[in-house]
Amino acid sequence: MVEAYVDAIRERTDVGAFLAADATLSVPATAWGLHGRAAIERWVHRTHIGEYGGVLATGRAVSVPMAMFFDITGDTITGIRLYYPADLLQAQLAGE
Repeated sequence: MVEAYVDAIRERTDVGAFLAADATLSVPATAWGLHGRAAIERWVHRTHIGEYGGVLATGRAVSVPMAMFFDITGDTITGIRLYYPADLLQAQLAGE
């Protein structure tokens, strides 16, 4: 269920408006679920095509690790928290 949700998020234009639809997600061995909670760690690889944090589209490729934590009730995801190193993303957008 969580994998399908993450794949659906990747397809939404409002979620990734500043990144190209060419996203690929790589999944390290970190994924677990227990007692109504689940977590996934992924690397997101995309192209910067729209404004992010005041930085206009650069066309640069970016790769950022993300950790996603889900609250699950029955077969419904009731909450999601997303964490990523914004400083790493901003450095890549700046060409560092």
